[in-house]
Amino acid sequence: MTVSAFLAARGLSVTLAGRLVLNDVSLALSSGHLVALVGPNGAGKTTLLRALAGLVPSEGAIEVGGAALSSLTLRERARRFAYLPQGHIVHWPLPARDIVALGRYPHGTTDPARLTPKDTEAVLRAMQGTVRRRAQPRRAGAGARGGSAGDLGGRADRIARSASPVRCDEKSARERR
Repeated sequence: MTVSAFLAARGLSVTLAGRLVLNDVSLALSSGHLVALVGPNGAGKTTLLRALAGLVPSEGAIEVGGAALSSLTLRERARRFAYLPQGHIVHWPLPARDIVALGRYPHGTTDPARLTPKDTEAVLRAMQGTVRRRAQPRRAGAGARGGSAGDLGGRADRIARSASPVRCDEKSARERR
């Protein structure tokens, strides 16, 4: 894998329910770039993201910042990766700021209502350019505001630092038309 790659995979394969769904995928992503993963339904986009975050069993090598993914503790993985599934459900009305603040948990925060000045700064930085409102009880994939913001509070290294991330899925894009 390349030394300059921030996230790299070599020979990545995933088998789910006895079916090979990813076969020999290799990639090297450098820091500070926005990457789009595009493909038809069932192509393996979500599986690839889950494998790169260590959320599904895989074969091959995955490195994060030069370290093997398998060598990272769960807390270190949580500091580096944020994953919000498309079908995420928000069960109660909650200010988007509090959802973002949940991403500070791997950094030592235990209560989004009692943030340290450092955590508050990280949350506000993550929310720059967003509209602040309450997340309503509904599926995030169906357009719940703030639902995808929960992964931003952790300042996960995977999030492009120079660009504001935009998360769209096919269903929410259709609903906006």
